[in-house]
Amino acid sequence: MNKKMIIITLSIIVVLMTIGYALFSTSLNITGTANIVSTWNIEFTKIVKQSTVGGVTETKTPTASGTTATFNVDFKSPGDKIIYEITVENKGTLNAIVNDINAKEEDSDAVSFEIFNISVGDKLSTGSSIKFQIQISYDENITAQPNILKNTLTVSINFIQDVGQSITTTPTFVVNEYGYVANNLIVLFDGIKNSSNGHISTATSWKDLSGFNNDGTILNGTWEANGLVFNGDNTGVYLADKLKNLFKASNTIEIRIKFSQSGSGIRDVIFGNYIGDGSIVVNYERMHGTSYIRTDIYCNTLLDYSHQYVLNANQDMTITFVFNKEKSKIDVYVNGVFKSSVTDNVISKLDKDYVGAYIGRDSRVGTTVLNGKVYSFRTYSRILTANEILSNYQADSVRFK
Repeated sequence: MNKKMIIITLSIIVVLMTIGYALFSTSLNITGTANIVSTWNIEFTKIVKQSTVGGVTETKTPTASGTTATFNVDFKSPGDKIIYEITVENKGTLNAIVNDINAKEEDSDAVSFEIFNISVGDKLSTGSSIKFQIQISYDENITAQPNILKNTLTVSINFIQDVGQSITTTPTFVVNEYGYVANNLIVLFDGIKNSSNGHISTATSWKDLSGFNNDGTILNGTWEANGLVFNGDNTGVYLADKLKNLFKASNTIEIRIKFSQSGSGIRDVIFGNYIGDGSIVVNYERMHGTSYIRTDIYCNTLLDYSHQYVLNANQDMTITFVFNKEKSKIDVYVNGVFKSSVTDNVISKLDKDYVGAYIGRDSRVGTTVLNGKVYSFRTYSRILTANEILSNYQADSVRFK
């Protein structure tokens, strides 16, 4: 009994003393603890085989855990392909948004990857998920066993916290009414709208929709509803000297194209001129039995840069060329994915006027022509980022189905 009373009494004294102290002081010290109960947890939760074509088989069960999703497949024959659907889920308590997507391929050019249905600006709120697809294909035009039999895809999808109104669902760059990056766009040829008045099947010029009036003159060629067909008969789009300052600074050139021939043959010029010193010609090279991109630069002497990976004929594709003068290199992307880079000091020294330029041929007659179809052609007076390149490819895929 006495022990209990003593404890109670002491407690009352402590309380009274505390209050009394507060009455005589103007400075109060407050102590306590604060716990962070929010969590950041974005992870892959599922990977499933969605569809296959041909004899492709899985050698291991695909897995998705944490920040890694893996798959292993074997292809038996050219034309084989497989599509995986991958789920990324927000298991945390903070809303997120896709800030950056980077994709890079290595090893065999006979195997290609494409990514669908995820873009910069996509929101991932707490408890929600995003499902996107990756298609892996074995080039259907391969006629001999490739030297390298493995390909590796590395995709980095970076999320940041979505803090609300200050972040929107749109990309950080501005796109125009056709869905393409608008900043520093100086040429835009569109096969669906080839004139100021929509599509004209008899148009003899290709209207530049960028607003810079860099219209091209059509030489031969046949218009279809969504693009210009080049039949290897010296068809071309002549730009004259409208891009004469293009290669005096870094730039980006993009084309939505379908090559109609593969295997041995002549080179198909994608764009170029041929005037001696100062010439730059980009080819779909078919002269030596293997189809690949080749860039020829004439700066006092011929420099031949081969981007050694195989391209598929009879398939729609978006090819992006980034000419980086500051780093003296040319980067090539296909369907939004980085493919190849070449570096040479001469690239930074290009200072000639780029005149007599064409799309689909150069100034030579009969030997450098294009067999295929061009849907869109774009030129930027700056370097596009990887996100912008991927966004333009996705816009092409929607517009030219």
